[in-house]
Amino acid sequence: TVEANASKKTSSFEMSSGGLINVDVSVEPADLDVRVGIIGPDKRKRYITGSGRITHIFSLDLSGSYSVFVENTNNQKVYVEGCYIK
Repeated sequence: TVEANASKKTSSFEMSSGGLINVDVSVEPADLDVRVGIIGPDKRKRYITGSGRITHIFSLDLSGSYSVFVENTNNQKVYVEGCYIK
């Protein structure tokens, strides 16, 4: 569950430059947009916006600590289920 106007992120993990993070998320209610993305070692957020089922592969240009996040910009909570492959 991600509350209204809130976000959740995974624990951090180490990745190398040139690696990939594949994110696959389902969101309910399916008509609400959320941001799904990664936070890199430079603390910069990279994300896509979508609803329902969201899949994306992020290419990494820096080595270091990464985490995956979901940001709910709606005025109601959403339920998110998914995974990431690193």
